[in-house]
Amino acid sequence: MVLRIIEMASYEYTGIAPPYSDFSTFFEEKVDQDILKASIVYIVLTQKGERVMLPEFGSDVHKMVFDQNDSTLASSLEREIREAVARWDPRIELVDVEVTQTDENVLCKVKYRDLRSSQDLTDEVQFSIV
Repeated sequence: MVLRIIEMASYEYTGIAPPYSDFSTFFEEKVDQDILKASIVYIVLTQKGERVMLPEFGSDVHKMVFDQNDSTLASSLEREIREAVARWDPRIELVDVEVTQTDENVLCKVKYRDLRSSQDLTDEVQFSIV
């Protein structure tokens, strides 16, 4: 099984945000929405212990890649994503973490709200465990 990102919409923003591997767009201005999406992606996809000076940063989602595809996996993924994002990014309020399962795939949709914004805007990031 491989953990991969399904969808990330593009916005206009200010700052530098991932993906860092695409250097053609590295210095383009990006909006806060992309920066928040990137933050969620990096929190969820970073394994705990991977960052040298911050070993507790990240999540344990990678440990679940080979687990049985059942209701226990769905609730564990939801809990792990909620706890990791709540701990590591105070700018984000998770509205919903939806885990959809098929025989071959697990899709996680993370709907969130920017707490710094006066507007009630929500967006989502999707992850797939194949």
